[in-house]
Amino acid sequence: MIDSVLPPGPEIARAPDRAAGHKNMLQLIQLRWIAVFGQITTIIVVIFGFDIHLPLPHMLEVLACLIAFNIGSHLRWHERPFVTNRELFLALLVDVATLTAQLYLSGGASNPFAFLYLLQVILSAVLLEAWSTWTIVCITGLCFAGLSQFFMPLSLPPDHDEGLFSLYVEGMLISFLLIAALLAIFITRISSNRRAGDAQLAALRQRAAEEDHIVRMGLLASGAAHELGTPLATLAVILGDWKRMPEFSSNPVLIEEISEMQIQLQRRPTASRRWSTAASSPPAHTTRRRAQPRRRPRSSVCCASANRMAASCARTMLPQTAGFRATCRRARDIVEACSQR
Repeated sequence: MIDSVLPPGPEIARAPDRAAGHKNMLQLIQLRWIAVFGQITTIIVVIFGFDIHLPLPHMLEVLACLIAFNIGSHLRWHERPFVTNRELFLALLVDVATLTAQLYLSGGASNPFAFLYLLQVILSAVLLEAWSTWTIVCITGLCFAGLSQFFMPLSLPPDHDEGLFSLYVEGMLISFLLIAALLAIFITRISSNRRAGDAQLAALRQRAAEEDHIVRMGLLASGAAHELGTPLATLAVILGDWKRMPEFSSNPVLIEEISEMQIQLQRRPTASRRWSTAASSPPAHTTRRRAQPRRRPRSSVCCASANRMAASCARTMLPQTAGFRATCRRARDIVEACSQR
């Protein structure tokens, strides 16, 4: 019963994380489209607005590779519902590589948009495992250091002393506002995905614990039925033998008492099956819940099974126990009467 509603083994713990990873991958794809639009806008403004020469063919090649990768990612993750940490790590590595290529073609570390490396580091800290995050930190640090030595220089006007009207300062301001806005938007969404994944994982663990408790109750009921079945079956054989003995068959009162005890003993198989069914069968609302979108609290599953089993025991076990004790007392009286005769 548990296997029919829960993923097997460690998949219970991994399924919510991979589902949240899929949502986070979709967020990265959206962020990549924003990066594509931002790069195109920046190239147009720099070339036609500020009359700064850029290696346009090479930058468009990098941009085309990024667009092709994003289209492929969208097609791939549209069909697959789960994303692992390694796949998110590789996706962020592609973003770091394309950013490094564009910075190399546009001034290297002196480019104000070099601070976009911080966006990749923060996203990796939120989305990835520890080893993946530190790998991204090392790679971005090495890329930034390499861009300070190897780059294609830009011919910018020497206007650093003009304050806010300096082209470099304006670029840094735009870079800061862009990073702040993207972090505020996407970190909020990613945090929401993580909370949803944690809630789903907690619900799956609660379901597993409750279903395990129900199974244990079924085993307890089966054990109780077995423990009661052995002595009662022996007593049924003895009563059958007594009923055929001349000492008992000639006494109508004793025959009536033996028949009554046999009727009580015949209730044992039915009671045992009722206990096992009440403990092991899923409640009716669990079957309805699979077909209906509305979910009932999982705690009601365990409570319903416990109540069913308790009610069954109250209807069958107590009368059976009382009948068993009365049968033993009556059998002892019959044996004493026969010995006196």
